[in-house]
Amino acid sequence: PAPALPARPAQSTPAQTENPVLATEIARPFAQGLVREIGVGSGGGAYVLLAGGEILLLEEERRWVDIRSGRNNGDIAVDDRTGALYAVESDTGRAVRHEGGAEGESRWSVQMEIPTARVAASGGRLWALTIGGAIWQTNGAGRWVDLHISGAEQIWACNGIGLFQRGGEVWAHDGQRLLNRGEPFLSRVASVACYRDSLYVLRDDGSIEDLTGSRVIDAGTGTAGPDANTAIFPIPAGLLALTRGGRLWFYDAEEQAWYELVAP
Repeated sequence: PAPALPARPAQSTPAQTENPVLATEIARPFAQGLVREIGVGSGGGAYVLLAGGEILLLEEERRWVDIRSGRNNGDIAVDDRTGALYAVESDTGRAVRHEGGAEGESRWSVQMEIPTARVAASGGRLWALTIGGAIWQTNGAGRWVDLHISGAEQIWACNGIGLFQRGGEVWAHDGQRLLNRGEPFLSRVASVACYRDSLYVLRDDGSIEDLTGSRVIDAGTGTAGPDANTAIFPIPAGLLALTRGGRLWFYDAEEQAWYELVAP
């Protein structure tokens, strides 16, 4: 069974309370409904995969840099230790790594030829979820190993641990074996967001938990209304939560407070 959280009062959902509003560039593609995924670079920048397959980097000076325009990218992942950026070419299914360059001159190297749906990276390791639902792992030296896991629907990685989902249940793999005696590590999971030491979980009822801090950070609405959380994304200072109505919230992990984000 999933580990139980300490009994603490659940916080109100952000939309039901008065919160400061911050104008930031990271909100711009969200406001246009274009974001599919976010990966956090080791230098503090945020890589954003847009709906059209483009990859942009929002640098710390808040300047958007085009990393890979015009390519049909289906997923991205950023290693929380090395800062390496990986992508999946949705037209070929190849997993590739960014070797440098930007603004139309970026260089990429092929990491895996097996048709891949998703990638995850952490601690110098790369995980690939194949089109058929199998999971492969590399130790960063180019050697791939089949973990003999089937039927997976999603993968994430955090602190060198691979997480994979089937249905609403999530298992953990440390590169050698399944953890938690082979039983699911989490249940009732809609999504996971991970950055360095922080692991956030979006439950199927719309609530959000900080598993690292053992606390509920958003009680959720429990409904499918416009204020219901539909996705979470990691950023260096905390978490982004997107609602069904398109509102974007930022959870400041240090202050343990929510802010609504809007495009400037």
